Amino acid sequence: MSDHPPVDAVLRIELLERFRQLHESLDALATAIGADQDRAAWLDEAPVTEIRTRAATLIRDIWYGDEVEDARMTVTSIGLIGCCAETLTLAQAANAAKDAFKTVVLQFRGKTSERNRALAEMLETWHARDPDLARALSAGGIGRVHLVQAYRHVPVLDETPVRVGFSYASSARAIRALTRDQALELVEALPDTHAARAVYRQMLSQYPDSERFAQMRNLAPNLVANLVFRDGYGEEERLRRGVMVRVRTEQVRRKLLHVHLPILFPLAAGAPLPAHPARGPQVRSAASRLLRSDRRIDGPPLIPALRLYRYREPD
Repeated sequence: MSDHPPVDAVLRIELLERFRQLHESLDALATAIGADQDRAAWLDEAPVTEIRTRAATLIRDIWYGDEVEDARMTVTSIGLIGCCAETLTLAQAANAAKDAFKTVVLQFRGKTSERNRALAEMLETWHARDPDLARALSAGGIGRVHLVQAYRHVPVLDETPVRVGFSYASSARAIRALTRDQALELVEALPDTHAARAVYRQMLSQYPDSERFAQMRNLAPNLVANLVFRDGYGEEERLRRGVMVRVRTEQVRRKLLHVHLPILFPLAAGAPLPAHPARGPQVRSAASRLLRSDRRIDGPPLIPALRLYRYREPD
């Protein structure tokens, strides 16, 4: 008999270790952010005295909150956090720990119940090995680990922008065209305990093989940071009052960055923040655009549980 543990056991041990590293790296980063008090920071809708405390809380948050109604929802906040070099190094380490944890969790792909069991075992194990981590797991509830929040990176810049703007990328809908048989497969995949599964099966069976359906879901609008970096100054000729003159111009680079958390970047003690808006952006309504792009979709949904719609007949 082999002295080596089975593969599943090895994977569970690695999951436990990667989670421990993730927890410790996020805790170290959050502590460092809170300690950088001599550097400027801004967090949307946060009082000046609470900015770093709230930012540290956001960094640590990898749990579902008690008020969550949709498991796809994530905690999102924008801000600018000036940091010393040591804090930025901790941020890079935290992102590496996130990637390592995600890599192990994805090895449980298709084995959701086994993955959840493995996560649950962490609580019992760490009660003995690391009481601090055990308290964190107990407080959050191991079943409430929010994998998306655990996976997503902390935005880190290696240089300081001169201006930062924020906007929402246009929200959209993902539409997947299905044959009748493909729609039936989705119905059959519903749990046996689903009260309406038989009703849905009978409903779809009444349509001909040639019928096409649309499975549609709303995509959450993405927050985007519009970053401007200064590369120095140059000169160019411009027409002023009918005369060509040489003027000094700013040489800039622009970059778009999808953000869910405050942006960390290098900033000297006492230096001002990059120019930025006083408030975060509001989500723009995309109703008119969605009406045009989805004009062939017949509503309301035929099967709400699957977000399944019929296509309209051609006019």
